[in-house]
Amino acid sequence: MHNKQLILALSLILTYLLVGCSVVTKSVSTTNEDKHHITEVDSHGNVIIGSINKDQSPHLKVGQTLRVRFGNGKEITCPLVIDYSDVPKGQYLARFDRDDGKIKFAVNEGSIAEKLDLTKDIEVNIEIDK
Repeated sequence: MHNKQLILALSLILTYLLVGCSVVTKSVSTTNEDKHHITEVDSHGNVIIGSINKDQSPHLKVGQTLRVRFGNGKEITCPLVIDYSDVPKGQYLARFDRDDGKIKFAVNEGSIAEKLDLTKDIEVNIEIDK
């Protein structure tokens, strides 16, 4: 009986290790380019990436976690959500604009542009955590 428990425990540990090692990230690209740029900073301090549009990015889904590296050396990890209130006040988020479908990065009740010193034309690299 002891050997069966040991084998089961080792099998579970091995499975956990194998699954954990398969974690990968996927670069987000809607064109032939892997790099994107901030195309706009809106009046609330949200940054918009005009080259990533909801209709052209079916691989981006609400609930995914995105790792975002900005050309100024700042990096964030944030969820892709429907609305600002889906995250606590002060937290980073990504969402598609309801009007034009472009992806924007924001801080709930704050300014990501001010917080991370972001301006138009800064390069952006986005990866999906899997």
